Amino acid sequence: MIDYEFKTTLAECRWPSIPSQGANMLCSQLLQLDYSQWLPLKKIKTKQLQQLNLLLSYIKKESPFYKDRIASLSYPITEEQFQKIPLLTREELQEYYLTISCSPPKDHLPISILQSSGSTGQIVKVQRTALTQLMWLSCTMRDHLWHHRDFSQTLACIRGYSSPTSSENENWSLPASLLFETGIMYKKSILTNIEEQAIWLLECNPHYLLTYPTNLVGLLDQFEKLSFPSNLVEIRTIGETVTDELRVRCQKIGLKLTDNYSSQETGIIALECPLGGLYHVQSEHLLVELLDEHNNPCKEGQVGKVVITDLHNFATPLIRYDIQDYAIVGGPCPCGRGLPTLSKIAGRRRNMIRLPDGQKRWPSIALVFNTLREFEIKQYQLIQRDKFSIEVNLVTTAEINSKQQMKITHELQAALGYPFSLTFNYSKELMKNQNGKFEEFIYLPDLETAVQATPLPEN
Repeated sequence: MIDYEFKTTLAECRWPSIPSQGANMLCSQLLQLDYSQWLPLKKIKTKQLQQLNLLLSYIKKESPFYKDRIASLSYPITEEQFQKIPLLTREELQEYYLTISCSPPKDHLPISILQSSGSTGQIVKVQRTALTQLMWLSCTMRDHLWHHRDFSQTLACIRGYSSPTSSENENWSLPASLLFETGIMYKKSILTNIEEQAIWLLECNPHYLLTYPTNLVGLLDQFEKLSFPSNLVEIRTIGETVTDELRVRCQKIGLKLTDNYSSQETGIIALECPLGGLYHVQSEHLLVELLDEHNNPCKEGQVGKVVITDLHNFATPLIRYDIQDYAIVGGPCPCGRGLPTLSKIAGRRRNMIRLPDGQKRWPSIALVFNTLREFEIKQYQLIQRDKFSIEVNLVTTAEINSKQQMKITHELQAALGYPFSLTFNYSKELMKNQNGKFEEFIYLPDLETAVQATPLPEN
């Protein structure tokens, strides 16, 4: 049993601790989640419909976009009525963002604006509220507690930090640091080449590591040449599909691998069960559907597109939002939780860029295009055909002149870590892989073998 060291905010009171107001709200959510996870699935769906009715009634009055889209609904709505609402596409979220968004209830404030390209290269904006942030933190903490992580130990994060040399040492990020005294969190940008990442990890020797699956493959290659961090007990992956091969590889060397399925627009979608190995959908804040090519619900074992309704975002309502991912419907989990399951996340795999000297790096191009907001770029995609040149394919609403193209060139070359020869192409539609999935970066020699494990329907 882990002896958690709780934070206290009351002077001269160490035990039991007195948490802050924000920590109290989080604790309240965790108490409810600890109860709701064991409810029967039928009861969970009933609770979701209750919250859904509140959301739809509100946005029907406040959102110009949804005023027309859901005008014919009668309340209280049923599951059958809900399934007749048209899917919200990324293109619609791009084009109608202002009319989709509305003023949330005052006690949901403050609002922050998030800009995301996901794995599609299509830049969208979503408003997040204090309520949606609380839901995100609650699910994150649920994941920590499910897997019994020791917050007094060290954590290393290798992800999309803005600086290639980011390595500040600090306490664990929220929500762990809100509730507990934590060990050190080490940070390194994914822009750092893979050899430097491996050496850095050996130096800080963390107990936990958070990174992307493709990056983890590169790290494991390096560790086989060097040695493995001796303190490392668990690797958490985000942002991409975890292959069966990667899981087996971690098992063989005695490393626990835990995946987290999320999106920037909606937060945590599903968490890997500590007992059954399935992904539990976080149904307390998201209503998740898996639909076939005719938009009918999939059955257990079927591959379907992931469609999400955020039950608590009253600022940028996402109702039946097609996030352009695919997953497989799971069955009942042996752990006994009533939360619905996904057996596998079937989409969202990106490739690593190859430098002329053989290095493999994460193509962190989203950081570039998310900062180039003055250009009318709706979607982007990079294709590497050989070790010296890259195609930059863009979908734009306005013509980009030579001066602007030069700026994009400099930004991309800096982010990619090499002065690749860039060729710009402009089109209305960008390349998809053999399964109909879009990838923002494609290393063409790998395209024929990418994501072959699970055949996916055409998008």
